[in-house]
Amino acid sequence: MSLRNTPERYGAVAQTFHWITLVLFVALYAAMELKGFWPKGDPVRDALGATHKALGVLMFAVAAARLGWRWFDAAPSDLAGMPAWQAKSAHGMHLALYAAMVLMPVSGLLATLMFGREVSVFGLFAIPGFAVPDKELAKTVIGAHELIANALYFVIGAHALAALWHHWMQKDDTLARMLPEQRSR
Repeated sequence: MSLRNTPERYGAVAQTFHWITLVLFVALYAAMELKGFWPKGDPVRDALGATHKALGVLMFAVAAARLGWRWFDAAPSDLAGMPAWQAKSAHGMHLALYAAMVLMPVSGLLATLMFGREVSVFGLFAIPGFAVPDKELAKTVIGAHELIANALYFVIGAHALAALWHHWMQKDDTLARMLPEQRSR
């Protein structure tokens, strides 16, 4: 398999970024949703919150690298034969996903820092909170963060359903382009 994209399919680097991003989204949502099962002040709740924030910083780093790779290595252009509305929908969906990969970690990090709290990234380093917290602005930013997160449930679900629809109903290679090539025996 080629590291770079071809006109027909995604290369190994783009595929790796795609699936790492999915794993990070699942882990981020799981940490946040599971956190609600423990009361405030519980060490498990605090650990899940810290994990969510550290994963958010990691998501931003992965998104930056992924966007850099996308700039360097254009996506496959194999949209021939696809109706214009599907091509536009796919483009819009990808823009929404990329925007979320950047806006979610930035808004979450900013809100935390605006509350005056630091963000520890898996104990490797910490990003210090703002010296002069602005809790009202932090509440507004965290509200935007939560709004984007709720919209993202829909966007991720629609993205996955579209890929499965192409695979099972259209019987085209849209989904297969993001999977490792099958070697013949």
